[in-house]
Amino acid sequence: MTYEVFKKLYNEAKLVDSYDKYMMTIGWQDWMQDYRSSDYNADKLLDICAFIYKCANGGVRELCNAAKIKMTKLSLIVNIPYTTLQRWAYGQTDYPEHIKQLVTFAIFTCIFD
Repeated sequence: MTYEVFKKLYNEAKLVDSYDKYMMTIGWQDWMQDYRSSDYNADKLLDICAFIYKCANGGVRELCNAAKIKMTKLSLIVNIPYTTLQRWAYGQTDYPEHIKQLVTFAIFTCIFD
């Protein structure tokens, strides 16, 4: 999935207040064609959409939970100091939206591409 498509899905997820509404808004889209191989089925497409929705509407903890990784592993993958991730997770400092989106995309590509 390209970053442009991911960004579109991520931004759409930020506009709705529930996963069900999110799924109703996106419907079938062209990017889903790329995931129609034998490795990807309807459940995998739902996993992709759920991951994007949870991460777009959550914080560092939700990203780690959705990706099934610990914050220390996230720190190593995206090269952000662990203490910075902790401060974002505990609300001690702002978690800039553009960074959040890029970090989510980086983890997304590790999991789904």
